[in-house]
Amino acid sequence: MNKHQRSRLLKRSDIVHVPAGVLLTKQVSKGGAKFLRYFKTTIPKKALFLEYFLNNERTCYIEYGEETWFVNTSYISLVE
Repeated sequence: MNKHQRSRLLKRSDIVHVPAGVLLTKQVSKGGAKFLRYFKTTIPKKALFLEYFLNNERTCYIEYGEETWFVNTSYISLVE
């Protein structure tokens, strides 16, 4: 979703559309080490918007498949 498509900023608990082929990222800790885990969506799905990452509108957290992921905000859109 870019600035021209978005009529308003996303708010916590908004339902968003995540298309197929979007790369989701999350930080995982294991044994004191931190690493990134990636997941590429294979089917379109709805997700719950949680918040923008560090108040930056370009990246946000969503709840997708009962897990919290980072995603580039330009790849998702508000379900209206």
